[in-house]
Amino acid sequence: MNLEAIEESPLSLGDKIDIVLVGIGVKPCSYVYINCNNLNSENKRIIIESVKGFNIPFISEETTTFRRKTSAKHLPKTLTMLLLYFGQTTQLVDELQKAKRKKNNYDVGILLGYLETAVKYFVNFGHNRLQIIDDYEIPAESRLISFFRFSNNYIEELVTVKKWNDALKEISPTLYWRFVTEYCSASI
Repeated sequence: MNLEAIEESPLSLGDKIDIVLVGIGVKPCSYVYINCNNLNSENKRIIIESVKGFNIPFISEETTTFRRKTSAKHLPKTLTMLLLYFGQTTQLVDELQKAKRKKNNYDVGILLGYLETAVKYFVNFGHNRLQIIDDYEIPAESRLISFFRFSNNYIEELVTVKKWNDALKEISPTLYWRFVTEYCSASI
């Protein structure tokens, strides 16, 4: 495992954390989408090599889409994305890629390691009805990047998030404290 390569890669902080958590076996799988229009070939190579350094199965693919007509002349006419799916097993990686392609948010959430209650809440309510949980209930250092807010079962769901958080703090204090500083301080 080449932790330093991930920590220093040009990936976003959230993407780095996901790769580390999958790489150390705490999360089953995850994915990242990287805008290649803003990425040179050397940085793309660094990203791929840093994921390879974790010795986990992954799939990388590039997709190019054409932008709809827009009045913004400064935007490129095409958007090229590098998609990386990675996981504990090849089967998990394949399942995640298929679920993402089918836009099956339930299967994606389960494959990412979230509890079923959190996934069902997200599938039913999406981003429009995010539940607010008071700061006193979740100390800043107990939070971790999560695209799913918690359902009414958030106490049990926090056990999963705390496990991810504790593992990150142990294996990569650098990423952990960057996360706490950049994300948690903004939400306190």
